[in-house]
Amino acid sequence: MQHAPNKPCPRARLFWLGVIQLHWIAAVGVLWVMPRGFPVGHRHWWANEIFPWVVIGYAVLTTLAERFGRWRWMVALLLASPIALIGAATAGLAIFPISSRWASLAGVAMAAVALIGVRREFRPWWPSRRVLMAYLILPIAFGAAMPWTQQSEMAQTHPAGGAVSNTTTFPIDESPPTQSISRNIRISPSSGQVVANFGPHSVQLSPILTFESLSPDRCWTNLATKACRIAPHRRMFLMAPGEFSYFDSGESNLQFHAIGDDGVDLDVTTTIAQPIYSHLNAFTEATLFGHRKLSLIFSPAPDKPIDVQYSEYPTGRPERMAYMDAAGLFHVVEATSGEKGPFHELAAGPLKRGEPLTITLLDEGKPFASMTLADFSSQASTQLSPTAGWGLPVNSIEFSLFDDYPRSAASIYISLATTSVGRGWDSVGHAAGVYKNRMVLRAAGIEESSTNNTNLHE
Repeated sequence: MQHAPNKPCPRARLFWLGVIQLHWIAAVGVLWVMPRGFPVGHRHWWANEIFPWVVIGYAVLTTLAERFGRWRWMVALLLASPIALIGAATAGLAIFPISSRWASLAGVAMAAVALIGVRREFRPWWPSRRVLMAYLILPIAFGAAMPWTQQSEMAQTHPAGGAVSNTTTFPIDESPPTQSISRNIRISPSSGQVVANFGPHSVQLSPILTFESLSPDRCWTNLATKACRIAPHRRMFLMAPGEFSYFDSGESNLQFHAIGDDGVDLDVTTTIAQPIYSHLNAFTEATLFGHRKLSLIFSPAPDKPIDVQYSEYPTGRPERMAYMDAAGLFHVVEATSGEKGPFHELAAGPLKRGEPLTITLLDEGKPFASMTLADFSSQASTQLSPTAGWGLPVNSIEFSLFDDYPRSAASIYISLATTSVGRGWDSVGHAAGVYKNRMVLRAAGIEESSTNNTNLHE
């Protein structure tokens, strides 16, 4: 008669304890890398600040059980990890039926291999069925909670309103040439990009709401298939005097007219029939050329010019950005490294919902142009960013030089809701509805009164 051994095989114990050590190493990595600063109870507070400590505690308990020869406890703890993985895979497939399909199958396969391996190596110390049922409820619940913490919250942008269009459209196949709408302002019909020349300075402005890096089910966008992740290519379907229309993720209409030779009034309407969840998108994007030393003044903090500097990615020299919080305050901040927090405030001032936001462009301290956005504050989402942390919302205005010298081209990237700041590929939503982007781009010295009859001031 063969008797059960007094203790498991040392080689098996060392192998599985090595696997357990990978758990706490991964947990420490999450604590080190992922953003913090979320309110207690927030889903990312659980995922980034609490769950890693649970995993570390689990690894410590398993190691202690092996050290003191509590073999049944050790085996039960070894089983907790693959059981939690099965819970995560099952919940992931239910919450993210498209994005997590292959990841969930891979998780179940890994868990099955682990369970078979533990069963083979530690059969004499296998817990009873009653113990397993009672003991493994917690790992299943823990695993099932993980996908929930990574699901994007429901879209909280504020569309301006209006009827949702369901127009049948037909694209214009040819690419019309760039049009001059005044001596110093040109517009590209195929893309809707505006190019304005103000002496030695040039501003390339893209005022149409643009999505990229999408999620079909509110999951991380890097888990979506290529067909679901990449937004449709923009196509023009209407070209008329002073007006262009396009369709891509939605339908957009761009109306424009010149303000003398050195300004342009834009009125963009974008219709989204269904909520769109994305990692990256732009409400407005501007590229600036011809400056010697560029700085910006934001109208909520008119006495605080902010230098535009070069930033690095994913870490290194910090990026500067601005945002509007839920209390109606506008902040200009600087990251700690790359676009990662904590964030240090450079300027602040009031910006209530519905108030226009003006960004004045300065070169060597002298204004040369300004952009006034009538609809940013009224439509921006102020829900907390899952990737930025530290209290930052998902709306953002990121600005930086392209290269490490003052005369390098610069970009201003404005979004109502994005997760481009911070770590991760979480998606964030734009609610269905009609979005407006009424804005004026003009050279310095053109009085606002000259635009009183434009759409911006209606």
